Amino acid sequence: MKKEMADIVNASSEELINTINELTRKLVEIKIKSEFGEVKDTSQIRKIKKQIARYKMTLHQRGISI
Repeated sequence: MKKEMADIVNASSEELINTINELTRKLVEIKIKSEFGEVKDTSQIRKIKKQIARYKMTLHQRGISI
């Protein structure tokens, strides 16, 4: 976890924004699949939401809003 946060903090703002966009797309896909019962591991939704929050928090600390 600490290593992951260090990687997030050291990443550029553009990389963070691109990653947020990718994770958001992935979250939507998983939500749609879970509605049709195609996802067995629904904990992925919570994990992705937490990842997005970490990236957004880092951007917020830098003074960048999306």
